Amino acid sequence: MAVAQNINRDTVLLALDLSLPKKLALRRDALKKLIGDKVLLPTGVINVGHPLVSAWLKTNGKKTK
Repeated sequence: MAVAQNINRDTVLLALDLSLPKKLALRRDALKKLIGDKVLLPTGVINVGHPLVSAWLKTNGKKTK
């Protein structure tokens, strides 16, 4: 769904107010937390099955062509 809408991971995380820090040590910890919360899959891809992500995609899906 996210690929079809041409939306990348950083856009979704920013919209959900879960953006990743720039410092590598903090970024690594944030990625681990997002994977643990199942917002991201272990590969780093957006988990479209997560309730927050799917709700955001549904509300923003009509804005993209």
